[in-house]
Amino acid sequence: MIMAIPLISEKRKFWSVLTFVIILNAGFLYGVAGKLFFEIADLRATVRDTQAEIVKLDKERGRFAAVEKALAKESDILERIERMTVDLSSPLPFIELLERLAKEKGVAMKFVALEVDSSESTKVQKFRLIAEGPYANVFQYFQVIELVPYQISLSGTQIEFIEGEGMIPGVRPSGSQSKQKYTTRLTLDMGVRVK
Repeated sequence: MIMAIPLISEKRKFWSVLTFVIILNAGFLYGVAGKLFFEIADLRATVRDTQAEIVKLDKERGRFAAVEKALAKESDILERIERMTVDLSSPLPFIELLERLAKEKGVAMKFVALEVDSSESTKVQKFRLIAEGPYANVFQYFQVIELVPYQISLSGTQIEFIEGEGMIPGVRPSGSQSKQKYTTRLTLDMGVRVK
């Protein structure tokens, strides 16, 4: 006996092939879409990490700007401190300033350099300044010395009233203070920062 195999109709064959192609395409699209989905997820993670890195770098840039600003300020402060020190090899501008101020205030002055103290991290030139003249002038001179643009430290102060003329020639009471019979002598033991 021979069995008869039913033939698939053309219509059914078409739908079977079409269904197979659709399933094959759907599988292909599912595979491609899945791959794209994971690639997009990886790209999103990369973008998120990059954005976080950008934010971090912006914060660091802000900190660097603050550090640069602080360094510029520190540099300015160091420059001002440097200008406030006396050059030990040529202290003439400092001495001339003290002499000019003494002349402006009507005071005679004598300047005696002592030793250089380098026991600390900075060197200090020690000196003795003797100023003589009328009390008001000497007092004004003392006030002005406090304002000179140098790092000065006082280690001793002595005020004397001397009958008549003082030790510095040419200093004696004059002008409106001619009734005074004394000269004021201010002795300052000072130190100035040197380079």
